[in-house]
This record gives sequence, structure tokens and C-alpha cells, in this order.
Amino acid sequence: MSLHALRLDTPPTEHDWSELSSYTPASDGFEWRDMLTEQDIDASHRYNDEVRRMLHTVSGAPARLQELGELLMIPTVREAMHLAVCVLRLEEIGELRRTGDGNAFSSTRA
Repeated sequence: MSLHALRLDTPPTEHDWSELSSYTPASDGFEWRDMLTEQDIDASHRYNDEVRRMLHTVSGAPARLQELGELLMIPTVREAMHLAVCVLRLEEIGELRRTGDGNAFSSTRA
């Protein structure tokens, strides 16, 4: 994984979404903390309600990060990273889990 190759201010490509979807903090010692500012981390919280609404509505239905990003009309890789941080945080606290090939997420709520 090479997050440093991402161009944060350009529209996310399919490759960018794939990189972000497969990211886990343990995979590189939280490499993107060096890329995102504290304001970016704070901004990631604004996606909590939208992600919860989209994934908790249909229990067990998986969604890929790219699909969530397209629904939220994410315009740049930086915003995609905000969304990814949000999803990883929800995964970390047990609200979401990875499904299928590990690049899709679904709600743990019944």
C-alpha cells in the first residue's frame, strides 16, 4: 500500500478507492496520519450519520467505499480519505464489519 502516491486534491480514481478500502491502520502504522491534518480527522466525523444511515438501513447489505463515496458525491481524494477514516472508525468500534473480499462493509446491527 502506498498512500503517499495519492493526489489528495484530484477526483478519486478506482485505484484510489481500492487503496482506501483495503487500508487498515496496522498495515502501515497509520501512514495517513502524516497526510491528514487534525482538521481533516475532525471533518471525517461529519460522515458518521450518513454512513450509519446508508449501512444500517438494510441490515447485512454490503457497500463498498467507492459506492458510498459516489452516493455522497465525494469530489477529491482528500474527501475520500475523510470518508475512509469515518468508516474505519465505525469498524473499530464494532458498528461495521468487512464482508466478502474485505473491501466492502456492512452493519453489525440487526
